[in-house]
Amino acid sequence: MSKYYIRVNGVGNAWPVYLGSEHPFYDPQDHEQLANVSFSLIKTSNDIHEPGDTEWELLIDAGHGIIQYLIRHGNRLPDAVVLTHAHLDHTLSLDWILQSYYRHHKQESKIPVYASNQAWSLLSGS
Repeated sequence: MSKYYIRVNGVGNAWPVYLGSEHPFYDPQDHEQLANVSFSLIKTSNDIHEPGDTEWELLIDAGHGIIQYLIRHGNRLPDAVVLTHAHLDHTLSLDWILQSYYRHHKQESKIPVYASNQAWSLLSGS
């Protein structure tokens, strides 16, 4: 039987730490605190989720710092991406994900990306 998990990929706000300064409650060594807010909906057949057991992953938002987090936690391409809204702190790493997916699949398929019309306008520059 399939199991579904929600993984928190980042908990930081849009720009939590300004360069050249310290922040009173963010630990600069803890990447999860510095990455923008993001979640993954993960499907697995195991009771306890391990990174190699993922059958399917939906990435919800792809802001700053998410790539490093995904690499450190299984280094797996998501199967689809949902963008909740058009702000850069939710879309900034999308290009890296799209290019990785395109190269991994030998340029034969595209990753599904779901977004509002406003988000598409921002991303396409129209």
